[in-house]
Amino acid sequence: MGRVMRLCLGGLFLCTARPAVAVAPTVKHVVLLIVDDLGFGDLGITGSAVKTPVLDDLAVNGVRLLSYYVQRACSPTRAAIQTGRYNIRYRMQSGVLEPGQRFGLALDETLLPEALGLASPEPTPTPAISRFPNGHTSAGDAAGRVPDSHTPPVTTSPPAPTDPDQNKCPPSPPVVPGSWAAHAIGKWHIGFWQWAYTPTFRGFQSYLGYYTGGEDYYSHSTHGVLDMREDGCVECGANCSQPRFDLQGEYSTFIFTKRAEEVIKSHNETQRLFLYLAYQAVHCPSEVPIQYTVPYAHLPEPRKTFAGMLSCLDEGVGNVTSMLKSQGLWEDTLLIVTTDNGAPTPSCGGDQGGQNYWPFSPQGSLRGGKCSAWEGGLRGTAFVSSPLFSAAIRGRHVMDLMHAVDWLPTIITATHGNDGLDRVQEAMRMRGKPLDGVSLWATIASEEAIPGPRTEVLLEADPYALPLDPQYCGDQHGSGAGTGYYALRRGNLKVILGDPAGGSGDGWYCTGAPCNYTGWVPSPTVLNATSLQLFDVVADPGEHHDLSGEQPETTQMLLAALLAYNSSAEPSYACGPQGPWQVNGTLSPFG
Repeated sequence: MGRVMRLCLGGLFLCTARPAVAVAPTVKHVVLLIVDDLGFGDLGITGSAVKTPVLDDLAVNGVRLLSYYVQRACSPTRAAIQTGRYNIRYRMQSGVLEPGQRFGLALDETLLPEALGLASPEPTPTPAISRFPNGHTSAGDAAGRVPDSHTPPVTTSPPAPTDPDQNKCPPSPPVVPGSWAAHAIGKWHIGFWQWAYTPTFRGFQSYLGYYTGGEDYYSHSTHGVLDMREDGCVECGANCSQPRFDLQGEYSTFIFTKRAEEVIKSHNETQRLFLYLAYQAVHCPSEVPIQYTVPYAHLPEPRKTFAGMLSCLDEGVGNVTSMLKSQGLWEDTLLIVTTDNGAPTPSCGGDQGGQNYWPFSPQGSLRGGKCSAWEGGLRGTAFVSSPLFSAAIRGRHVMDLMHAVDWLPTIITATHGNDGLDRVQEAMRMRGKPLDGVSLWATIASEEAIPGPRTEVLLEADPYALPLDPQYCGDQHGSGAGTGYYALRRGNLKVILGDPAGGSGDGWYCTGAPCNYTGWVPSPTVLNATSLQLFDVVADPGEHHDLSGEQPETTQMLLAALLAYNSSAEPSYACGPQGPWQVNGTLSPFG
């Protein structure tokens, strides 16, 4: 098997030269799949008791990204993926978006589907509207059955009366051969207070999913109202977007899988497909049809239900790839699978049953989890897979640094080559929004071993911490007892300023095999806002040994680099009074 095992050894400058990608394949279609709250140690290939044969096979026959970083929570990571830019550029470095807040991912930022249009050598025409009759999909009846043991809650208000002028899309313009058809499914969570922040105003031609960060898997309700909408065409908005009360009682993994199958089946073969599939699983609450927990009867809760949730999602991914194959799209498709943060712990996100286990070290678990700046919060599970990969590429383990901001330029290079990336970079510079991301397509997909271009990555730069800074209501710092925190990795070394989690969240947490313990191993030190630590996260991925005392000059040098990033940061959004987001029993834009 071809392997790239290059370990960066503390480079002191950023490599700006872009490697040639002449031997890397060109991709026609892209499926970007997010598994919410998936940590290391949960896929079967890590030694987990959870059965994930589909994902395991895709990973084993693809390329695993083992030095890949995300942000510590949902909204910041999704914004980084969509923009190719660090959160400090657009004020989203301090946690997740809460319902009712009057902000979101800035409207002057360019999102992935828009960037795909910019990459074309010809001016991109108005996207062809690809939708289902009357803007509807059918989620499938048998696929969405509710187990007898589950009684889903219902929203407190009935649907609003039907407006005869509502749910109407304009006639579809002619399809332009070679143009992109972009569809979004599932969790959005980067803004909805005005319609302009919603998916079909940001480059996507259709959307089915929920705008916020989490909800019941069956009733699709949050805070007692429905958050499940169908936006059936470009700039769907108030006179088009449909609350899907009819989907109450159907499990969300089934709904989103079925929608993805319908999008693929109805895809016009003359176009290119970009499918953004952001599953709700395996985020809280712990819910799954009971048949999926039967193979895990030997596991204690919450690991048992978690295993069923992940197995159900794995089955869904198999259905999506099968549909791609049946429609003749799979042979030209790049599938990207990524988490949005590390696994939750009781410190943040709930005791869901997931864990952050590093299978390549005898130390075992990564430190911390979701909401922390430890490796357990930021080191992300990710891989890419494609029939276009040669035998020399399949099974590759890439140890080169990669961050969520790198997906946009990597996808652009995979689909439009270096020239396409040049066009996007120039357009972004002209808009005053230069990319922070770099393309790793050559490192991932070239048959020869090409080192990655990144030697440094900004991991966190968050000045706020609940409960000390209650003005930021969406901030998430472990137990809520932490401080603001800042983190940067350069080469093998990672510097952290502040308390990366707070309380028990600074320890090591596991929920069972492959870990040899359950629960917390507490942190040996008490940290505060001025704590400064240095770790070699290649030799010590569990962050057990602070090197700051042994390498004070290196620590200060990396701290200076970290503070230089922070000096250019836009101020984080702060919370204000909630707007009227609960309308007729639904979550709705209100601005």
